[in-house]
Amino acid sequence: MQRQRVRSRTRRALTAALALGMAGAGAGIVAQAVPPGSVEDGLSLAVEPSVIGIGDADGFTLKITDTNDSQAEFDSYLLYGIPADWSVRDGQTELTPTSPDPVIYEVDKESALAASIRVVAPSGFSGSVSNVAVGRVSLEGNLVTDFDNGTFDYLDDAKPQLPQAATEYKYHDPTELMSDPGMGCSTLQYGPCDGSYSIWPTSDMNGEGNEAGRHFNNYWADLRSIDNPMVEPTTDAVCEDWDEPGSLSKLDSRNTLQVSDDESRRAGKILVVNGSTKTDLPNEVVRTTVTGLEPGSLYTFSGYIANVSDSGGTVLPVRTGFYLKTSPEDTGTVVGASQPIPKQKSCLNDLTEWTRVTSVVTADASGAITVGVRNYAEGGLGNDLAIDNLSLYPMAKVSVDLAVVAGEVTWSKVGENGSAPLAGSQWSLEGPQGTLAVVDNGDNDTDGDDGVLKVSDLAEGAYTLTETRAPDGYLLDPTPHRFVVGAENPGLDLGPITNAQRQPVLEVGKASSPASGAVVAGGDTISYSVTARNGGNTELDPVTLVDDLADVLDDATLVEGSLAATVDAQAADAPVLEGTTLTWTGRVPPGSSVTVTYQVTVKDGLPGHSRVVNHLTGTAVDPSAPDVSVPSTCVDGTEQGCMTEQTVAPEPDGASVAAGGRVAEPTPSWLVPATVGAAGLLLAAASMLIARRRRG
Repeated sequence: MQRQRVRSRTRRALTAALALGMAGAGAGIVAQAVPPGSVEDGLSLAVEPSVIGIGDADGFTLKITDTNDSQAEFDSYLLYGIPADWSVRDGQTELTPTSPDPVIYEVDKESALAASIRVVAPSGFSGSVSNVAVGRVSLEGNLVTDFDNGTFDYLDDAKPQLPQAATEYKYHDPTELMSDPGMGCSTLQYGPCDGSYSIWPTSDMNGEGNEAGRHFNNYWADLRSIDNPMVEPTTDAVCEDWDEPGSLSKLDSRNTLQVSDDESRRAGKILVVNGSTKTDLPNEVVRTTVTGLEPGSLYTFSGYIANVSDSGGTVLPVRTGFYLKTSPEDTGTVVGASQPIPKQKSCLNDLTEWTRVTSVVTADASGAITVGVRNYAEGGLGNDLAIDNLSLYPMAKVSVDLAVVAGEVTWSKVGENGSAPLAGSQWSLEGPQGTLAVVDNGDNDTDGDDGVLKVSDLAEGAYTLTETRAPDGYLLDPTPHRFVVGAENPGLDLGPITNAQRQPVLEVGKASSPASGAVVAGGDTISYSVTARNGGNTELDPVTLVDDLADVLDDATLVEGSLAATVDAQAADAPVLEGTTLTWTGRVPPGSSVTVTYQVTVKDGLPGHSRVVNHLTGTAVDPSAPDVSVPSTCVDGTEQGCMTEQTVAPEPDGASVAAGGRVAEPTPSWLVPATVGAAGLLLAAASMLIARRRRG
């Protein structure tokens, strides 16, 4: 059960990435391109959908199939080639890279094969990412053969040592007290001192002490082998009294239990290292070179590291990193560094944790890869670590290219007659990214031609395009234009959007009863009707009607209460009379009419042939083009239909009125013959005059 708990803790720790901080520029760490769609060792990879649009929150689903032709044992896949600002999700859970540089994710085998792994681009990204790869071990057998195949287990060997060429550190027997006071450690210490190492089933090393039965307490936790942890003695026995009050500077350990050589032979082991204070930095903790590799082929490296300290006090952090290099000239690339790795929560093995570091490396022409661990900080009180399970496996690897397309929409603005594109329109585009203001050849318009507009880098989703300003001389198009941007239709052309040409017209007229030209008499009432119709296709606001009544009100008086106005037969504000000027002002929509009515009464006692005359003018403003003059049928009031005139007959005083409205004076009967005779003489004289002119 103890081994299972350790392995379970190890899997949980896979999601904790190591902070790098000390990345070097080494060759071969970036994987070579794998042809998309290829199959290796029964492993294949596809994505669904093949293309997505900007802002697709679901991203790409990895479709992994794997027949595992070589029957390799593994429980996870490596996913790499993902940009650092992308995210990887297992279902709804966002994963953390196992290695932040290069970015590598370890994804659960079952989740991967169940198509639960999704790769999501940043919201504003568009473009393509090549060679996003999935890999796994393809053959059984760790290619790291040193250190008991990288495990440090050394079963049947109680006190193994590293090959001399594999380290710059000195071996220390963990069953003996430190005997070299020059190393700066207590001579009552069983754990390795600064610059030394031990290979042992536990990192908590105890034994007999001084005459009081006590020895130096390193405050190191009971870390054990990941694959073959020691069964006896138990962790409770090894850690007994580990946290008794005391100071690291004192002989304060009461636990004298020591793992025997026989117990060590039966158990897997770990490499326990105390950072050096004497060797130049960085220094080599452990290294091995694997040869005979296939040049250009991919390999996956993995190693486990832990901070052994469980001290409640302040200790130096672990500053150690794994590195890989592919040639002797290469200084190596750090693929994982502890900066710092957290201390252990307790001495008890059940509460300890390892952190895994992994990377992908390509063998160069030499066919050799060096795997190692370097220390980057001095030892002293802290910087104590454990290492286990170094591995290098050939990889089955497959890749795909990911394409995120930028949505764009294009349209043009034209007149009703199929005119050339019209410049000057403005728009509102509402969609997943909010609301954009689009100005022809201005904000958010990526097309440089007048009257042709394009908005680029649109995210996936539904959009509504609405015109907010029409080109000069044209009516606004209120129609909402709706469309959807998706991976299957990233580029849309809405075609021409037509505007009607602005045609404001004010049709003004005036009528009266009696009609213009009639003869009226004192006391008669004249009824006037002034009309103005918006005969264009634009709103008119204001419409101003001015009726000049100077030649009306000198011969007539306004009937009180007769002023009225309607718009489309609905009551409106009445006109206003100031002096002899009658004015109405108001709004008239397209196709609507305003009617102004009023009455006057002709005055009595007017001299003959008096005239009642008025003149009507009409003006209007198109509010969307206030500087443009609106045509009117009554400009100066003299146009036909813009004025009325009635003639006033004089008072007859008993006389008869002749035809045509002229007044005939009564004629006594006795004057009638003389009048007739005089008329005859006048006619005779006129005839003689005409005859002379003809003869001449």
